[in-house]
Amino acid sequence: MLEILGLGSAEEAVYSALLARPTASAQELARQTGMEQDEITRILHDLAARDLVALASEADGEAPESAGSEGSCRPDRYRLTPPSVAVAPLLVEQRKTLHRAEAAYSMLTEQHRGTCRRQRRGGGPSLVSRAGSERCIGAYAG
Repeated sequence: MLEILGLGSAEEAVYSALLARPTASAQELARQTGMEQDEITRILHDLAARDLVALASEADGEAPESAGSEGSCRPDRYRLTPPSVAVAPLLVEQRKTLHRAEAAYSMLTEQHRGTCRRQRRGGGPSLVSRAGSERCIGAYAG
């Protein structure tokens, strides 16, 4: 489901696992998902780089050293950034990409229609519409 937003299946599994609990360590998520803890840790770092998760201490406004830093025996705990905060920018970017694709489509369609009109005026091929697509008959025959 989240692949459309640029997440792979493993990232989606970790993200979904965090949806089910307020905070979790990489070890807890490994048990929950059946994935290796090293892979979970890598994915959590990737998700944190995209602001989709945060260290629970950072999310709570505490200093990161109080969590699972090198001098501590407690493992880092991660908290999901609320989807309304984290996913909204991804949706905005997807919409921008879609708008750019639609603009390119419109420009290409108009160029194609112009080519067909010019060729028709010269006695060339005509524009045919079939099932929502248009093509010039014989447009590039020569």
